[in-house]
Amino acid sequence: MFLAQSSFPLLGFIIDPIAKLMGYIMDWIFTGLSSIGIVNLGLCIIIFTFIIKLVMLPLTIKQLKFSKMSALVQPEVAKIQKKYKGKTDQASMMKQNEEIQAVYDKYGISMTGGCLQMFIQLPILMALYQVIRNLPFYIPQLKTLYTQIATPLMETKGYEKIITGIGDAAKVTYKLAENPQLDDVIGYISQFRTASWTSLAEKIPSIADVIQSTSAKIIEMNDFVAGINIADSPGFRISVYMIIPIAAAFFQWLSMKTMAVSNDKNNPANSMTKQMNLMMPLMSFIMCFSFPAGIGIYWSASAIFQVLQQLIVNKYIDHMDMEALIAKNMEKASKKKKKPSLTQKMMEKVGGESEVPTGDGSITNAAKTKTKNYDNGKNADEISYSNLQTRNAKPGSLAEKAGLVKEFNERNKKGGSK
Repeated sequence: MFLAQSSFPLLGFIIDPIAKLMGYIMDWIFTGLSSIGIVNLGLCIIIFTFIIKLVMLPLTIKQLKFSKMSALVQPEVAKIQKKYKGKTDQASMMKQNEEIQAVYDKYGISMTGGCLQMFIQLPILMALYQVIRNLPFYIPQLKTLYTQIATPLMETKGYEKIITGIGDAAKVTYKLAENPQLDDVIGYISQFRTASWTSLAEKIPSIADVIQSTSAKIIEMNDFVAGINIADSPGFRISVYMIIPIAAAFFQWLSMKTMAVSNDKNNPANSMTKQMNLMMPLMSFIMCFSFPAGIGIYWSASAIFQVLQQLIVNKYIDHMDMEALIAKNMEKASKKKKKPSLTQKMMEKVGGESEVPTGDGSITNAAKTKTKNYDNGKNADEISYSNLQTRNAKPGSLAEKAGLVKEFNERNKKGGSK
């Protein structure tokens, strides 16, 4: 299966392989339903979305665990921020960061702990959207139908101007490439609405029979329920299609509503979350009027499964032993701290093995060792890092460690490593 045009060109090298794998799942669903006489792409989209959400469940649980822990951390962080409010000097900022880090350490989590799950989920969700948006390139049976129209179409003189005129009327999102190849034409006409096929047959009567017979099969596959065709957009009119933007907006609002949010009014994140709870459903509602119904069905199904998933996971987390979870987090954090950091590795590389201790690789131990002063070409004399300018900083503090690294690098720049 070849994708003519990636939905996310900048991240295509990551998303396209994931989309290809998802495409096999979508084709498997379509083939399975077809074998029992159900040819319905809308139903395939719903089942496909459910499977992907199920696969992503472990990541969702981890993210919700972090959210639960953050709710415990936030009141303490807010007190620290209030304590240093209005203090913008470097020393105060460093102390504030140090105290906040200590709170996170107490609960065994990182300030950026929830970001990893989000970064992992993001390309998966993008790939999911790409598959829904480009179904002919992931379902061979569907691509075959479009090929039957595209092949004789490309043999017609001036066909590019004809299909782009129809595409403009249908408000397609793809742009037809210059000197289009077969996949380019398939990708373009796959965005046609139901009425577009009638226009195409009228404008090119020489292949009208092929267009009519083949498009009838495509329309049948796109027929979802109650006369809703996944290729058509609801439009700003009263019709059965109104169900889609309403469902997309409502279930997305419900999904965001089920997410746990603390009641701390002083937390600025809560205000932002409340605004998002209103803005995101509203945006979905408006966008669903102009997007193909298939996209709206996908958004609705995704939100419905998210609500169910959220309720189940919330119930699971509410019955968890938080003390045991904190102990487990602290154990993991302790193991990570035993590994040398990037800064420590850089110090070892710059200073040489003889000058930087290899015991536990800590900056604190490095500060206690002897090194030679090559400042301004003077005779080397033994000094201790403990006597550097950083000695006034609180022992073990972030300020002390930052000063040690800076002083260490400056001395090595002047004299070079031994």
